[in-house]
Amino acid sequence: MKKMRFLCAALTMLCAMAMTTALTACGDDNDDNGSNTNNLKPAGVTMTYTFYVTQDMLDYCDIVVSYNDGTGEKTETMKTLEWKKTLTAKLPCTFTFNKTVTLKSDKDISQADKVTYTNRVAFSYGILNAAGNPIGQGRSGEFGVNSTLTGEKVGEIITSGSLNLKQTYTFDLNGNDNNG
Repeated sequence: MKKMRFLCAALTMLCAMAMTTALTACGDDNDDNGSNTNNLKPAGVTMTYTFYVTQDMLDYCDIVVSYNDGTGEKTETMKTLEWKKTLTAKLPCTFTFNKTVTLKSDKDISQADKVTYTNRVAFSYGILNAAGNPIGQGRSGEFGVNSTLTGEKVGEIITSGSLNLKQTYTFDLNGNDNNG
């Protein structure tokens, strides 16, 4: 009988230890010291920005793109119909994108019967957590028009600076954009 009580007590102790270990393990899964909260906390932003041009613009214009991701301004010359850049930065941050269109000195656009031009752009951004993973906030859009006019009229539009574009995107510590 003593052996039976001893055996029952030992089994009870083993079950209690197993339950304690199991419950502690379950508690550890849920007790993450706020890391689940950190998975949803905005820490950075990634943004893709695209400028589009027409073949006529490449033929008659010099198109210079400058951008700044907070580490300094970089400049590139467009040589294709699409310029696309993806930037990533910690919050808060500001991104700027500029496109400057000037007439090439060795081409006479005014003699062209018709020239197609555009000021179309597209953007998209997403907010990231500290691990660099998207957390579901973001926005995208596209705007601008394509038009065809005489070379003389398009030359006037370009000379006036109407095809130049400057966009600034500012994000606060919470990942909110102040860009309208």
